[in-house]
Amino acid sequence: MFLTYFDTDNVSPTVIKKNVSDLKNYRKKVTKTIESRDDTKPEYSLIHVAAPEVHELLDGLKKDFKQIKHLALIGIGGSNLGTAAIHEVLDEGKVKLSQLDTVSAADIDVLLEELKLYRSAKSIAICVISKSGGTAETISNAGVLLSAQEDKFGKGIYKQTIFIGNGGADFMK
Repeated sequence: MFLTYFDTDNVSPTVIKKNVSDLKNYRKKVTKTIESRDDTKPEYSLIHVAAPEVHELLDGLKKDFKQIKHLALIGIGGSNLGTAAIHEVLDEGKVKLSQLDTVSAADIDVLLEELKLYRSAKSIAICVISKSGGTAETISNAGVLLSAQEDKFGKGIYKQTIFIGNGGADFMK
């Protein structure tokens, strides 16, 4: 753990030890809140919105996407970076993450070559993220990737695809 203080004259080993202990206790509290799904605690909002139906949706997604070996993430800026950061923290080495965050024929070619290794669409998940639903780079990359995967797996690839954006976005309809 790395702690930074501006007034280092008042920071003693005792103060640091107390703060580290406080953080450990708070981490335990957050973990307990999340594991017990206690939505009365503000910390619970770190992983779930208040709506109870989200739990069922997440449980269903975990079941449906259990066989995933490769996640293709398509989006730019925060749409891409937030998901990539969560993957980096939570990944146990079971799912390879590929990111398409700019229009690049070379990047798409590399991803398509990697995806050729999979014989079943259930081994692949494609996540397309665009808040507006109209981000040109995202829509372009999604079109190329989904077209190639549809040629290989048929319409079944769309069961392996998640679109995330505002409810009114064209690709959410």
